[in-house]
Amino acid sequence: MRAGEVLQTMRIGVKFGRTGLGRFLSHLDLQDMFARAVRRAGIPAQYSSGFHPHMNMAFASAMAVGLETEGDYFELQVQDGLDCAAAQKALAEQMPSGFAVCALGRLPEGTGKLMALAVRAEYKIMEPDAAFSAWLAQLLEQESFVIEKQRKGKTRQMDLRPLIYEAKIGQSIRLMLGNFGAETVTPKLLIAEAEKQLGGLGQMRIVRKDLYAEQNGEYKALSELFV
Repeated sequence: MRAGEVLQTMRIGVKFGRTGLGRFLSHLDLQDMFARAVRRAGIPAQYSSGFHPHMNMAFASAMAVGLETEGDYFELQVQDGLDCAAAQKALAEQMPSGFAVCALGRLPEGTGKLMALAVRAEYKIMEPDAAFSAWLAQLLEQESFVIEKQRKGKTRQMDLRPLIYEAKIGQSIRLMLGNFGAETVTPKLLIAEAEKQLGGLGQMRIVRKDLYAEQNGEYKALSELFV
């Protein structure tokens, strides 16, 4: 690169999964793990300036410790012209046990941050507790279900019902839930509310299947934005 030349960059998105012991990594440890993997894969990521530069990496929606996922995302600012297919292969080779790189692609110019775009999240609850399934079915029949949430030392009310967009209850439970920052609904939140009424419930395996953005009235998995 010549003196005075401006480095051209582009944004890429990475879709990944984590299962098994990988689900117990904290969000901070997850960031560190992927930053090391990106460096080892030789992907020319951009860094912040200052005394303590860090990789310009941003996750779409932080996952709670203990949850598995088949559709989690982060984005990177990288040197323009990156071969995305080669980068995906190289990054996949650096993944530890329990992690997989599902997709990697360029984010078109003008695409918003993945964190802002991820407005819905799809989950699957494996072998749900029968009492929880019955409780959820009753909740779905209601027009409103207001709870109290603690955030930054303050208590506020939140109506869960409008944020449960889809629910299919059977041998497993599929949920499409709102993912709006402070207004986010998760299966863990629903289970916690159920336990307030029912007492302790059996262990349930929760998998986040994907994150979705709204485009022209349709909802698409974030990976569908990659080119």
